[in-house]
Amino acid sequence: METIERKTLLYKSGLGFWCVNHVQGCSHGCLYPCYAFMMAKSYGRAADYGDWTKPRLVAEAASGARSESSPSSARRRARR
Repeated sequence: METIERKTLLYKSGLGFWCVNHVQGCSHGCLYPCYAFMMAKSYGRAADYGDWTKPRLVAEAASGARSESSPSSARRRARR
């Protein structure tokens, strides 16, 4: 599987909770464009639907999850 680089695995959603995004894209190939694809396209993370249907693993997913889930990291996020 192809990999991509990201600054962080954790993102605060517009609804106020934290999300872990370790993969970008989706291999389901639905016949309709989903919300995730439309958001990725609007933020420049997917060029088109064909690009979106080729998932990419975040390169530092395993090590990043360990470091970002540490207590000190949680305190930094709480201050944001």
